[in-house]
Amino acid sequence: MGDRVGRDGTEPAGRAEDGSTGHTEVGPADSLEVWTVATFDLAAFSLIALLAGHLSGALAGALTGFGTVPGLAAFGYLWLLVVVAVRWVLSGGGIAAGDRGVGSLLIRGSLGGAGVGVGLVGGGVLVGSVFALVRGPELLATVAFVAVVGAVVGAVVGAGAGAASAVCNVAVARASERIAPGTGSDYSSSSSS
Repeated sequence: MGDRVGRDGTEPAGRAEDGSTGHTEVGPADSLEVWTVATFDLAAFSLIALLAGHLSGALAGALTGFGTVPGLAAFGYLWLLVVVAVRWVLSGGGIAAGDRGVGSLLIRGSLGGAGVGVGLVGGGVLVGSVFALVRGPELLATVAFVAVVGAVVGAVVGAGAGAASAVCNVAVARASERIAPGTGSDYSSSSSS
């Protein structure tokens, strides 16, 4: 596992061999891997959620009156949350085979997903609180109730989505390593050889 070498004869970025123990230490995933995984995860989750909403008929009522700017802002906020969560999940190393255990990715993926769920609810609660202050302070109790229940539901749904994403990410990484062996996390080598 520590013997993977890039096309240019050097070890891939984020990997270094500890001379005293002979073990390969893995650093955090590089920015390209974090960005790619976060984008894949968000696109897959959004597609599944939109397809489920469309098939159930819930989308028509939910999106009535929801404009483009608020939609883009919500999507951008969710994307930011996912990028931060994926950066944290991959802080112990990339997804490529040998970089880290699947169990570690599954646990950290679940925790990262739970964080995204709570963060998404938190953003909605913040917007709802501002709306409640403008419309009527008596609505703050409702917003607080939604915050508590929503945080729990968001954490559970997010943990499930994070675990599912971790499984999919590992499967895609393993498949790509079988298709193009030896190129798993070597993004630093040039293609002009």
